[in-house]
Amino acid sequence: MNRKRLIACVLIGLIYFSIPLISSADKIEDRNKINSLITKLNDSDPVVRGKAVRELAKFRDPLIIKPLRDAIKDPDAEVRENVLEAVFNVSCPVSVDIFKLAIKDKNVSVRTRAISLISGMWAGNKIPFTLDLIAALNDDSSQVKIKALWALNDVRDPRKIEPVISLLSDKDAQVRKFAVRELTTNDSNRYVELLIKCLEDESMEVWAEAVKCLTYIKRIDVIKPPQAVLKGKDIKLSPMLATVVLDGARDPRFVEPLIKLLKDETYYVRADAARALGMLDDQRAVEPLKELLKDTNGNVRERAAGALWKINPQAAEPLISPIVITIYPV
Repeated sequence: MNRKRLIACVLIGLIYFSIPLISSADKIEDRNKINSLITKLNDSDPVVRGKAVRELAKFRDPLIIKPLRDAIKDPDAEVRENVLEAVFNVSCPVSVDIFKLAIKDKNVSVRTRAISLISGMWAGNKIPFTLDLIAALNDDSSQVKIKALWALNDVRDPRKIEPVISLLSDKDAQVRKFAVRELTTNDSNRYVELLIKCLEDESMEVWAEAVKCLTYIKRIDVIKPPQAVLKGKDIKLSPMLATVVLDGARDPRFVEPLIKLLKDETYYVRADAARALGMLDDQRAVEPLKELLKDTNGNVRERAAGALWKINPQAAEPLISPIVITIYPV
């Protein structure tokens, strides 16, 4: 028994004292791998350099800091993007320096990727380069501007407001849309006039974003139909046209587009359009709503009946009674 205990103690001692040797050996092996990868960063083939950057990201070692900082100046844009991914994964101390350089990179793809990753590494007012992102709002690339708007979304810095407002007249509709969204995250009540102006935008998406913002600050009373609709353009109408009326918008110019939505292929869009027309209380909707009483969907027929009753109860009664009986059989 004593002999067994002695053997066990010896084995435990050997294992215990060999751990530092194993750890040391592993560390030496890692350093050798790191040095080999650093050498590959000078290879003439950008594919080799890019792979070396990705492999370096697997090591949390101070040795990789300087090589990564140098690699962000690599002549190949894809290698520089790999550096950003590597830095993002290891969160090394030079992250800020590297991303500051990348935001101003000559390649659009690198600038866009840098700003995208920033949103994942830093949040809100903790972003260490707010001014760099604000400067990116003047970038030549729409994608860079959109990513910068996204990254600045939670940043409470008054210096961003003027550049954001200037983007409301950008040539790219997506940039204008994200600029409106950015105003929504700030004190929107200060920008009511600007948001009303955005309702006149040619893009339905920009109009929809302005509507969301005005609805959020309870200024539904100022909402009007989008310019594309008012100009009679042949576009796919948004179900939001019915939603804003149901929420309280009362501009009579909503009537015609809502009548068109009565023929939408989706039953609940037709139902909402009928309800909205009832709220607008306009005689132009009577005949189209009569037609809707023949709809194959019971919910749509019910909404059409209710809208007709609201617009003209006396004229609607003989038409509605059979519909109501069909929907609610006694």
